[in-house]
Amino acid sequence: MSLMQAGDVASVLHANHGGNLHAFTGKTDCAVLDLFLPPYNRRQGRDCSYYEEIGPLQSDGTILLKPFEPPEDFVIHNKTYRGQRIKATPTKRKNHVPA
Repeated sequence: MSLMQAGDVASVLHANHGGNLHAFTGKTDCAVLDLFLPPYNRRQGRDCSYYEEIGPLQSDGTILLKPFEPPEDFVIHNKTYRGQRIKATPTKRKNHVPA
């Protein structure tokens, strides 16, 4: 788990074994810009799923998840990214919070 604040560098997640799992929890009101490259496309096997935790954290660090549909007021806008080229470089997160 990582704590991010205004001014931090962007975080890059890479798909391992067919996808990645990440969660956002705001400590205050906030907005999240989450870029997916390439974009989600169900027909091409890049679908987006949402999960909720069902059960306590296990001693091995795992937790049981159940798929769910996001609420009706949850909005995703699909747009073409026209910003600067994004180059992923490995960095050590300064705000890493051990799980």
